[in-house]
Amino acid sequence: MQKSFVKEYVEVMVPIACGLDVLQGEMVAGLGYLLLTLCIIKSQLLELLDRPAPLSLTICQSLVRALI
Repeated sequence: MQKSFVKEYVEVMVPIACGLDVLQGEMVAGLGYLLLTLCIIKSQLLELLDRPAPLSLTICQSLVRALI
């Protein structure tokens, strides 16, 4: 149970961490850059929810829905 939670949690947080890395690396990031990054993160999180049954999230679905 704990291993599956950690595995799913990492899968959910990877898009957010990557998006934050991109935004922190930019010295001058405009609103368009921010919105594009947020849209990409949202689409990656939605893809996690739409995966087929053997690969679908079981524990962290509510986390993904809260982040979207």
